[in-house]
Formats: sequence, C-alpha cells, structure tokens
Amino acid sequence: MQRKQTISTFYTDKQVCFDSIREHSYSQSPLKPYLLMQKIERSELQSHFEVHSDFPPFKQEEFLLAHTEEYVSNFFNKTGNYRSNGIPWSENLTTSVTYTNSAIYHAIKHSLEHPDQLCFAPVSGMHHARPTSGQGFCTFSG
Repeated sequence: MQRKQTISTFYTDKQVCFDSIREHSYSQSPLKPYLLMQKIERSELQSHFEVHSDFPPFKQEEFLLAHTEEYVSNFFNKTGNYRSNGIPWSENLTTSVTYTNSAIYHAIKHSLEHPDQLCFAPVSGMHHARPTSGQGFCTFSG
C-alpha cells in the first residue's frame, strides 16, 4: 500500500482555550495545539498537512465513557470540583475540551478508515485526569 503524501490533521481553533491562560495559568497546556499549528503554518512543512476542521464537538454525555456523571456535570456547570484540572475555568475552556477530545477521536477514526494516510490531532492535557476529577492540567482523559 502506497502512503499518501499528506497528513490528515484534525484541528480547529475551537479546541484551544485562549481565556486567561497566558495571564492566570501556570500551565500553558490549553494553548499548545494553537502554538504548534502556528509553527507548522510558518514552516516549509505546511503543504504536507491537510487540515480537517469540520468535525463536531463531543457532547457532554460522551465524557461519561471515562468519567463519572458527577464530575462531568461539575465541570460543565462550574460546580463542585470543576477546577480540579488546575486551569482557570471559562466557557471557552468548556468548548475547547469538547473539540480537543473530538479531534483525537476523529483522527483515530480517520486512520482506521484510511490506513494509507497518516493522521494527526494536535492536543494536550489528556492523560492525568481521573474518572472523578481533572488533574495535572488535564480536564478529561482522551
């Protein structure tokens, strides 16, 4: 099988939280996908990335696969342990995590449907979260 010369990249600026991150967060993790894509766009490699940005965000109930109903509800409704990830909460943050998790899902799905093409989803902060809380700048497990 001949591999395609482009990398299917699942990215949208909607998966980036810009609110108060530079000013009020120890971690710049919510900005990393954006910063990486900016670097790629300025490089000679840009033509090798085929960006898909039309994927839908995850719905709140889709996070229940790996997280408790209480924690998911707390995060989206700004109650209880909603700040357990250590990142300043905002509506932009809630939107960004729905797209971040969806981006990695759609990249995996695309790679299974198109094994002749490399896939990429620039995401961060998806491996420290627990079923009952965020942790280490990670809100949900990817």
